[in-house]
Amino acid sequence: MLALTKEWTEHAGNGTELSFIRYFTESAATSIGDDNKYWLAMREAVNNLGIEITPVVCPATSDMLILRNKGIPAIGFAPKSHTISRIHAADEYLNVATFLRGIDVYVAILQKLGNLQ
Repeated sequence: MLALTKEWTEHAGNGTELSFIRYFTESAATSIGDDNKYWLAMREAVNNLGIEITPVVCPATSDMLILRNKGIPAIGFAPKSHTISRIHAADEYLNVATFLRGIDVYVAILQKLGNLQ
């Protein structure tokens, strides 16, 4: 996409320049292995609720990218099972039951994280 955008800029001529408000060339990773006590606590909390987490790499960026690149581990999480992804769409929504269940999930996670040694 970057190459295509640069091509358009060159084709436009007239001194057209390309600048970025936000541009990152790398994104550090956060371990979700047994060496990350926060991940283990989060996974245990949701597993205790009968929920299995399937880790994925999010194709978009978030504010967590900045934290990770500063060496601060960060994990994104959204308890929205059985929900079609409509991220940032005009019709993005959550079912009320899913939203309310999410509160219970976050409470369980926060209790586990808050009691780590």
